[in-house]
Amino acid sequence: MSHLYLAHWEWDTTSIPDEPRWRGPNGESVSCLDLRSIPQRARAGGPPEGVGLFSYTTPQSSPLILSDLGTDIEANLSVPQKNAIKSGLGLSQSTPIEDTPLQIIRQIFLDPAYYDPTGQTKGKPLRGSKLKGTYLYLKGFTPDGFIFKEPLSSLIEDSTLAVFRADYMRNRNFANGLPLAKKQVWLDTMNRMVGHEMRKLYGTMSDSLADSILPDLYKGDGWAVPRTTIGDTFVEASDTDLSAHTATGPNGGFGWENVAGTTASWVQVKATPDNAQTTTTANLIRRVDSGGNLSGDEHHCQTDVSRNGGASGSRVGAVCTRMASAADTEYVGLLQANGTTAEIVERTAGSDAQLTTTSHAFDIDTVYVIRLTSDSADLHQLVIDASDIINSTDTSITGNVQTGIRGRNADSPNDIIWDDFEAADIVAASGGLFLPHLYGQGVGGPFFQDRLQG
Repeated sequence: MSHLYLAHWEWDTTSIPDEPRWRGPNGESVSCLDLRSIPQRARAGGPPEGVGLFSYTTPQSSPLILSDLGTDIEANLSVPQKNAIKSGLGLSQSTPIEDTPLQIIRQIFLDPAYYDPTGQTKGKPLRGSKLKGTYLYLKGFTPDGFIFKEPLSSLIEDSTLAVFRADYMRNRNFANGLPLAKKQVWLDTMNRMVGHEMRKLYGTMSDSLADSILPDLYKGDGWAVPRTTIGDTFVEASDTDLSAHTATGPNGGFGWENVAGTTASWVQVKATPDNAQTTTTANLIRRVDSGGNLSGDEHHCQTDVSRNGGASGSRVGAVCTRMASAADTEYVGLLQANGTTAEIVERTAGSDAQLTTTSHAFDIDTVYVIRLTSDSADLHQLVIDASDIINSTDTSITGNVQTGIRGRNADSPNDIIWDDFEAADIVAASGGLFLPHLYGQGVGGPFFQDRLQG
């Protein structure tokens, strides 16, 4: 039996002393939904702003908890419970909300009155695709963790296009400020992003369809067929800083940029045995440059990662998806020796939030294949060695098409090692709908009963 709580986020400075981050109260939540705006997520420490919904396997007590929402997400809430949700979301007490936790979650993520496609004033909505519809993961309340799944409807199409247009404007404004050659690289990328969005939502691509989904200001920008797979086998004739390395491997030729931990020599590509390694005590993030841009924010990133010695302290080997082009913002799938965990972390402007975690070894001289996928419904899935899997739904980081690696090495050089890096778009095929389990009848309240007919 799982317990659902509405609560403020807790700023944790003790679990990993050199890397504080936001987490659910008491650090024991098994799953969560982050309901904060982007500015609230970007704050590192201080009094918490905004709230989340947190799932626990045992009852919890904390001054950060605003309301115990019970163990049945389809049971009607009391007036005090509903008022706590309104207060936590910054809504007036006269604002109507649905009756059960499940209905309210759907309302928050699918009703335009409760979301902001830019993420600046409220959380972003849930999105979807023609092939897979949409779904939302919150562990502990259904056998597979998905509390609802449904086919693509006009409601979901609207939310998906609203986010796409907001992201397109942001990316276009970024491209407009670049020198001509770099601007053209980004415009070419954005053409592929338009193609990706058309194929994801409609299973087809055309000039007229492209104009129908583009923001009014940029109708006529055009589109291109989405296609991207990139890789790096980290081959060099002599030891070379990663930032000076040109990727080898399938569709290589791209470079690497420093995002956090800006000393270039902290990661080097070793001539022997052809891999990338930390060279000193370091906490760092590296991003592929624009030459490695993917075609959409529905993609995966994978690498072999290992550590070759030292104490079991603060060590991390990780991959990143949806990396922002001009900020330290991304999703991180990591293995950590400090506490021996696997985690999915959302990072906004350098501020980390732990979305989900599970126990997992990160042993010395053992190679792990870690793969983080961020998909069309904003489900983030970390897979380790093709078997161990954790999931989290989070909607905040969208429209970013770069990937990369993250590492932390607390005390000894050459301790975190990456090899056989790859990243690729999830290419939406045209055709029918894939929905292994539809949600039960009567889940949605009045708003959704009116809107879900498509």
